[in-house]
Formats: sequence, structure tokens, C-alpha cells
Amino acid sequence: MEENKTLKVDMDWIPPRNYILLYKLLIHKVVEWFSKVKIEKIRVYKSRSGEGLHFYIYLDKSLEDEERLILQFLLGDDRNRCKLNWQSIQIGMNDWNKFYRYYEYKLVKI
Repeated sequence: MEENKTLKVDMDWIPPRNYILLYKLLIHKVVEWFSKVKIEKIRVYKSRSGEGLHFYIYLDKSLEDEERLILQFLLGDDRNRCKLNWQSIQIGMNDWNKFYRYYEYKLVKI
């Protein structure tokens, strides 16, 4: 799938199944209202930590970076991720729409 036709939303918990089904309906309504594009499919995966979900929303048409970021924000994407993505767009970064991985660092006394 083309990157400019994909929305990514990071949810920091795993809600009950009926919440997810309702959320998918909301995704369709918000995307079609805001951008007038259609959703081809929605894929949901557990995050690497296993404590949240990653939503991949595939669109039938390309959107500009700012439009995709606004949609992800409206759909409840992790706010820190939104901020980092917004900053990346502002400095002209092309590859800005990633799910971030947090690694454990061992502190060593020097």
C-alpha cells in the first residue's frame, strides 16, 4: 500500500471487542466527512508491547501529509505521536508516519 494512502492510529490500550467495532464505524464516518475519500480496508494489530492496538486504515485515494495527520489526530491517535509527526512534517521529513518503539535502556553509573 502507498504511504500517502494510509492512516495509522496508535491506541494505548486494548478495549473490548464491541468498542473496536464501534470505533471502526466511527473511523468510516470521520474519514468520509473530513476528506471525502473512501476506506478500502482497516487492519488492526496488537502493538509490539502487547498493551495496545495499531490501526492501519487504507484509503482509495492519496491525501496530503497534513490531511493525514489531522485525520489521525481526529481519530484519537496517541497525542505524543501526533506532536512528533507534526514536528517531522514541519521540518520537511518525508518518512514521518511511523509507529514508534520504546526500548528499555540500561542505566550505567559512570
